Amino acid sequence: THMSSKASAAAIVAAAASSSVWWKVGAVSGAAAVAFGAFGAHALQSRVHDPKRIKTWETAAHYQLVHSVALLAAPFARRPNVVGGLLTAGVVLFSGSLYTLVLTDQPKFGMITVRRALCRPSSPHVEHAPESRFHVARGRPCVCRGMACLFALNNCE
Repeated sequence: THMSSKASAAAIVAAAASSSVWWKVGAVSGAAAVAFGAFGAHALQSRVHDPKRIKTWETAAHYQLVHSVALLAAPFARRPNVVGGLLTAGVVLFSGSLYTLVLTDQPKFGMITVRRALCRPSSPHVEHAPESRFHVARGRPCVCRGMACLFALNNCE
């Protein structure tokens, strides 16, 4: 019985995943994130000589990969299209604007990413760091601890 429950759970997961567009979007996005990460680690350094811009590219690829993994779970959400759509929009707006910022060196593209801070430096969920991978509005760096400040929208500026 234990083996049949594992098999039926695996069948349910396989059926939900194969029939969901979000599973496919997550897989393609994940593959692209790996490709962008490899490009950033190897080819980008011959085109971009600023270490901050290289680090920004790495951050974009990292967040795209994290969102891609989350997209794989979207078919199991109560509202998969809402979850999948929001995660996809997050990848396009956040990572896409960072990739564009690095390739063009036009700060206006970075404004898409940092227009509204998800956490403010005075928040109890934030610790200050001199070199942060998470940049917030007006150039003040912070690092969020856990997911608390990402969902505490009352901490937005």
